[in-house]
Amino acid sequence: MFMILQKLLKEIESLNPVGKLDNCLSDGKKQVNIGGLSASSKAMVVAHVFRKLLRPMLVISTESETAERMADDLKAFLGDGLVYLFPALGISPYEIRAPHMEIVGQRLLALYNLSCGQPMVIIAPVEAILEKTIPKRDLSEYSLRLERGKELDREKLIALLERLNYQRSPMTEMLGEYSVRGGIIDFFAPKDEDPVRIEFFGDVIESIRHFSVLTQRSTSQVESTVILPRREIIFNDDIIERYAHTLDEAQAQALYITLGDNGDYDGLEFIWPNMGVNMANLFEHLSQQTLVFVDEPGLCDGQAESVFETAQKRYKSLYEKSDESYRLFAKPERIYLDRHMFDLELERFRVVNLTVSYDDERSDVVFHTRAQEYFSSNMSFVKGRLAELYQQGYKLNILCEGPSQKERIGELIDDLHFPIGLHVARLSSGFAITELKQWFLVGNQMFTRFRKRHYIKRFREGVALSSYTSLNPGDFVVHIDYGIGKFLGLETLVVDGRKRDCLALLYLGNDKLYVPIEQFNRVQKFAGKDGDPRLSKLGTGTWERVKARTKKALMAMAGELVELYAKRQAYPGFAFKPDTDWIHQLEASFEFQETPGQLKAMDEIKADMEKSIPMERLICGDVGYGKTELAIRAALKAVESYKQVAVLVPTTILAAQHLLTFKERLSQFPVKIEMYSRFCTPGQSKRIRKGLADGSTDIVIGTHKLLQKSVCFKELGLLIIDEEHRFGVGHKEKIKKLKTQVDVLTLTATPIPRTLQMSLIDVRDMSVINTPPKDRLPITTRVANFSDQIIVEAVERELDRGGQVFIVHNRVQSIWAFYRYLKELMPLVKIGVAHGQMPERELESVMNDFLNRKYMVLLSTTIIESGLDIPSVNTIIIIRADKLGLAQLYQLRGRVGRSHYRAYAYLLIPPLKLLTRQARKRLKAIEEFTELGSGFHLALRDLEIRGAGNLLGPQQHGFIEEVGFDLYVKLLEEAVAQFKGTPSEYLKVDVDITTDLDLFLPENYIPDNSQRVDIYRRFAGAESQKAVNELVEELVDRFGLPPESVDNLAQIAIIRLLGEKIGLSALQLKKDKLTLEFSSNKSINRKTIERWVSNVPERLDFKTGRNFNLQITIKIKDGNDRARQVKNILRKMVD
Repeated sequence: MFMILQKLLKEIESLNPVGKLDNCLSDGKKQVNIGGLSASSKAMVVAHVFRKLLRPMLVISTESETAERMADDLKAFLGDGLVYLFPALGISPYEIRAPHMEIVGQRLLALYNLSCGQPMVIIAPVEAILEKTIPKRDLSEYSLRLERGKELDREKLIALLERLNYQRSPMTEMLGEYSVRGGIIDFFAPKDEDPVRIEFFGDVIESIRHFSVLTQRSTSQVESTVILPRREIIFNDDIIERYAHTLDEAQAQALYITLGDNGDYDGLEFIWPNMGVNMANLFEHLSQQTLVFVDEPGLCDGQAESVFETAQKRYKSLYEKSDESYRLFAKPERIYLDRHMFDLELERFRVVNLTVSYDDERSDVVFHTRAQEYFSSNMSFVKGRLAELYQQGYKLNILCEGPSQKERIGELIDDLHFPIGLHVARLSSGFAITELKQWFLVGNQMFTRFRKRHYIKRFREGVALSSYTSLNPGDFVVHIDYGIGKFLGLETLVVDGRKRDCLALLYLGNDKLYVPIEQFNRVQKFAGKDGDPRLSKLGTGTWERVKARTKKALMAMAGELVELYAKRQAYPGFAFKPDTDWIHQLEASFEFQETPGQLKAMDEIKADMEKSIPMERLICGDVGYGKTELAIRAALKAVESYKQVAVLVPTTILAAQHLLTFKERLSQFPVKIEMYSRFCTPGQSKRIRKGLADGSTDIVIGTHKLLQKSVCFKELGLLIIDEEHRFGVGHKEKIKKLKTQVDVLTLTATPIPRTLQMSLIDVRDMSVINTPPKDRLPITTRVANFSDQIIVEAVERELDRGGQVFIVHNRVQSIWAFYRYLKELMPLVKIGVAHGQMPERELESVMNDFLNRKYMVLLSTTIIESGLDIPSVNTIIIIRADKLGLAQLYQLRGRVGRSHYRAYAYLLIPPLKLLTRQARKRLKAIEEFTELGSGFHLALRDLEIRGAGNLLGPQQHGFIEEVGFDLYVKLLEEAVAQFKGTPSEYLKVDVDITTDLDLFLPENYIPDNSQRVDIYRRFAGAESQKAVNELVEELVDRFGLPPESVDNLAQIAIIRLLGEKIGLSALQLKKDKLTLEFSSNKSINRKTIERWVSNVPERLDFKTGRNFNLQITIKIKDGNDRARQVKNILRKMVD
C-alpha cells in the first residue's frame, strides 16, 4: 500500500464516472458495465469499490498472467492482507502429475480466509474458476487453528497431519513434511513461507515458531497458525482400495501405476469423481454478498470455452487409446465447470464488467483513461516526451520500483525545469486519468523495462538438503590423519564403563577405524571426483605421502599467486574517470532491479578502474545473476575515458550472443561495437582489424582469434574474459601477455566455494554475486512420466507464443534415432541436433542457426548446460532426468527463464517405481525449489568443486581428487598463510581429551542417526565459545532442553577451545583428578606459572618430563559439575 496511490483513491472520489458507479451499486443494479479502463486503472476502480462497500469481492481475469498482475496492482492499492490470488492448478487436462504444493497452498489460503467472513478480494483466472476445489464443509472439518496457550492433544495433531497426507520425516525440509521429536512437532504447510514449530508443555501449546529450512533454527514467534490440507482432495488409502476393488485386475494395476508410490498421488485431479469423492467450485465458497468483477468479459467467455474444449479434446484422444490408465479418468463435465454452468453460477451474483473499450451505449459508466506507452531507452526522447505531456497540462507522477530506481531517475531528469513527482510504488502498467489531468507513469515502462511480478522468496536462504553435509552409511569420508575411508555408521562402544558413540570407518583390507566424538571434526565427507575414490590403507605412509605431495604443489602455487599479486600491484595503470551521465543513463535503463550482490560488485569494479593500478578482478555468480550487465557497464566506463575494450569469449556462439546484448544495451550511445570470429569474411576481418588499430572501433567481442599477432589495438584499456577456464593452454599464455598493464575483468558462472574465496582473499580480487535477481519469474518445473503428449504439448505451447525449445537427450549413440522419433511426432517443426562429438565448425553452425531461429527446437546433449543465454528459449525438456545429477539439472534448467516470459522445465522420467529413492528425492527437490539461487547445496557442492578446478587449473583438480575438497582448501589456506607470514587456523594440533564424563546424544533426545552425527561433528568442530553456545541454543530450539550428557558435550567443546589457547596437547579428567599436558612448542616461564597460581584457587602440582605437566585435584560438589569446574579453571589460566 503506497501513499501516492492512497491519495489517488481519494482524488477520484470527486470524478463524475466514480459518482455514477457508486449510484449504480447503491441502486442494487444486477450488472454494471464499466468502459474506458486502461492498464492498472482497472485495479484502481476495484480498490475504490472495495473501500466503499467493504464486502467480499471476486475478480475474474482471462488468464494466469493477467490475474497475477491484477493481484499485484490491488496489493499496491489496498495492502497485502486484503488481497489473495486463487491461481489455476497449473496442470494440463488429464496430465498425470500432482499440482505444485505451493499453488495448492495459495488456493487453500484464499478459501480459508474467505471462510472467516472478513472483507477481502480474491483474484482468479478463468481456468481456476472452472477447476473443482475442496468443498466448504471439508475445508472447515480439516482445518485446525493452533493458538499459543491453548490445550491440544498432541496425538490428535499428529493424526490430523497423517490424515491430510503430510509425510513424516526425521527433519522437516520440504513442503508437506512433518517431524516429531518428543514435545516438539514441526510441519511445513503448503500455504506457509517458512515451516512451523509447535512446542508442547504437557497438552498445552507453549510456543508457535517459524523456523529456517536452512539452519532449522527458529526465526520468529507467532501467537497462532492454521494447518490446512496438503491437497484439495480429501482422501485416504481406504478410498483408493475400495475403488480398486470395483475395477478389473488390469485397470486396478493401471490405477496404482498412475497414482505412483511417492505420496503425491499423481493424476488424482482427474480420477476423484470415479472414487466417490465430493468436490466443489469456487462460487460455492462465496457468500451471496460477494461482488464479482469480470475483467474483459468477452475474453473471459472465450477462455472458458477454450479451456473446456481443450479438456474434451484431450479426453477423447486419450479414451481412444488402448492403455488402461486413460480409462480411469472421469469425463470433463465431471471435473470442470462447462461454459453453461459457469454462466449459471455467475448469474447468482451481482457482476461488474471491466473493459478497455469506450462504448457509451453499452457502458453504464465510462472512464477516460489512457495507457502508458513504452517510451524509449533514449534519454533525450524520454525527456522530450515528458515535456510534451507537461505542456498538455498534465501533472506528472513517476512510480519507481524502489528507492534506488527513484534516485537514478531523479538524477536523470534533474535538468528538467518543470515539476515531476517521484514516488516508490509498484504498479504493472502506467495510465493517465484525463479528467484529473494526471499521468501515473511506471518507471520500468519509460525505459522499456519489463516489470517482474513480486514473488515471495520462500526459500530465500537456500534449501537444507540434509544429504549435503550429513553422513550416511556408505558415504566416502576423509580423515585428516588416516585418509579416505567409507563411513559404516554410528556405533556405540563401552569405554571405561561409559557409553560412547563413535564413527565407524572402513579402510582398504577391511580395516576398521573407530573415531571418538572428540575427533569428529577431523572427518569430512569426501567430495572431489565423480565415481568412488580409492580407499587408503591404514598403517602405511601412503596417505602422508599424498598429503606431502599436495602440500608441495600448493606451496608452489601459493608462492606464484602471492608473487603475481605483488607484481601487479606495482605496475603503473590507467585511472578511468568517475561516473558521468552516460553511466547513470545506462544504469537507469537496466531491465531489472539490481540485486545487492550486483551493486556491491559494480562498486568494487568502479573503484578498481578509478585507481592507477591495473585491475584484475574475478566476478563469480550463478546463471542469470547479471554478470554480463556489469561487464557492459564497465565497458562503457572505459569507452568514456577514450579507451578500447576487448571481450574475449570461448565460442563463436557466445560471441554472437554478447554482440546482441552489448548492442541492445548500448544502442543509445555513440559506441561502435564489432564481433571478430571465424564467421567473419576476410574483408570483414580486415575492416575490424583496421578499426581496432586506428581506434575507430570502441568495443570488440571475439574468440581466441582476437589473440592473433595481426590484431593490434590503438588504446586497449579493458579486457573482459568470459569463462577463462574454457580456453586452451596456448591461448591462456597469450591472454597473460595481453593482460599486462590493462584492466582485466574475468567472469565465471561456476560458483567458487566460500572457503576457497577466503583462502585466496589476499592474493586474488574477487566479487561474488550471491543474491538472485529480484522478482525473476520462477521456472515452472514439472517432473512427469515420459509421454508423447507432454513433449508435443510443451513444444506447441512454446512455439505458439513465439519461443524456442531445448530438448536434452544425453546419449550421443541414440540422439539421431530420437531425432527421427521427434520428427514423426512433430513433422512440421524444424529441429536441429547438437552434441559434443560433432566437428567444431558443424556444431557452431547448428548453434548459430538455432540462435538465428532457423531451428525452433534444438535436440542436444548436456553441452548446452553452460554458457548459452538465448532469451527466446523458455522451455526445456530433459529426457531421462533421473540419470542426471542435481548439479546438471540445476545448470540445465538455468538455460531458460532469461526473459519476461514464464519458463518451463519438464523432467521426463520412467515410472517412479523404477527409480531409486535418491533419484526420487533429487527430482522432488528440483521440482519444489523453483527459484534461481534457492540453494541446492548438493548441486552447488558438485559445481563448487568444478569451480575450484576451473579457478586453480586442471593440475590442482587432480590434487582435489586425491585428498578431497575440504582438506585441499585447508592445505591451500595454510600454504598462502605461510607465504604471507600470517598464522593459519587450520591443521593445528587438537587437544587430546580423555574423560570419564558421560558424553552422549541419547537416541530419545535426537532419534535420527544422521542428525546425531551432524551435531557431534559440529560440537567437535566449533571454533569459538559463541559457536558452542549457539549450537546449544539450537538444540534447545529443535529438540527441547538437553540432558546432562549433552550439556557435558558442550562443556568439553569449550574446554578444548580454552586448552588450545593455553597450549595444551592433552587433557585427562578421571573422577577428581585433572591432568594437563602442554605442547612441546609451548614455552612456559616463571611469570606464567605465578599468574596461574594466583588465579586458580585449587592446588597446582607441576611435573616435568617429556612435556610440561600440571595436575589439579578438583573439589566435587556435584557429580554433574565437574566439566564446568574444569572449564572455569582453564578460563582463569587463559586470563
